[in-house]
Amino acid sequence: MAEVSPAAKAGFKAGDNILALQSQPMISMADVQWVLHNTAPEGGTVKAQVSRAGKPMTLSMSLEDGWRREGEIAWRVSSWGLRRMSTGGLKLDSTTPEFRQKAGVGAGEMALHVFASR
Repeated sequence: MAEVSPAAKAGFKAGDNILALQSQPMISMADVQWVLHNTAPEGGTVKAQVSRAGKPMTLSMSLEDGWRREGEIAWRVSSWGLRRMSTGGLKLDSTTPEFRQKAGVGAGEMALHVFASR
């Protein structure tokens, strides 16, 4: 989770168990994607019920106007069909700056790193 991400600003920590977003129970990643898909592009607040080390808590994540134009788009429901068409079902994730440097990928350059499944 990036330090400046809306999730980090809201207080999410690695290991948090997200129980619900906007009162929608979280069963799978598709539930997170559905809530974000239905969140206004002009921003607002997304309420999260979280369990941290077995203790329940509520976090409020603020999304700024234009938040959908920032960063990764793979969460979007509208991209699910594209994944099947363009990648044969592969899920593409961002790499770390260290990996990009080691691979010789310069700032602003695009690269694809494919992992073999086992």
